Amino acid sequence: MLRMGEYYLYDYDSLNESEKAFAYFKKAAEYEWYSEGLGICYEMGIGVEDNETEAFKYYTLAADNGNTMSMYRTGLCYYNGVGVKQNYAEAYRWFTDAAGNENIAATYYLGKMMMYGEGCTPDPEAAVQWLLKAAEKNSDKAQFELGNAYLTGKGVEENDEIAMEWFEKAAENGNEKALKITGRRRK
Repeated sequence: MLRMGEYYLYDYDSLNESEKAFAYFKKAAEYEWYSEGLGICYEMGIGVEDNETEAFKYYTLAADNGNTMSMYRTGLCYYNGVGVKQNYAEAYRWFTDAAGNENIAATYYLGKMMMYGEGCTPDPEAAVQWLLKAAEKNSDKAQFELGNAYLTGKGVEENDEIAMEWFEKAAENGNEKALKITGRRRK
């Protein structure tokens, strides 16, 4: 059921079968086989009217069952207040779980939150380590944040040359802010 739901979810544009994706995910959920797919359907209005509260519910159920991507998506819901009241402490908790399971986007958010003390005590040195881990996996946002860290000396020794190297990498990966700083144009 999950595989069929994923098939129709990710190919629904060409198949025009978004309702089938939702139906398969809903059937799987009846047996408590949760996947992030049902949350995506609700969040994006795929095969069902969009409903952020239901999206959050199914992301959390899947996250509780160990789905790393759903851990990240649950954290993102808390971070942005999507389907649930914004709560940085809960976002931090979910990003920590997802980052521990190698989710690069969660690793970036964890570093960012540690850098600025969002939902946690600020720890710029630890933040740089998380950001570096994500940046090395080509997270343009993490690369940009590392550029800022080196530019301002937050969590690392201030170094304009290294800052520009990170801004260049972020620009190469399409980061809009880095493109402006480096004077590049989107390809």
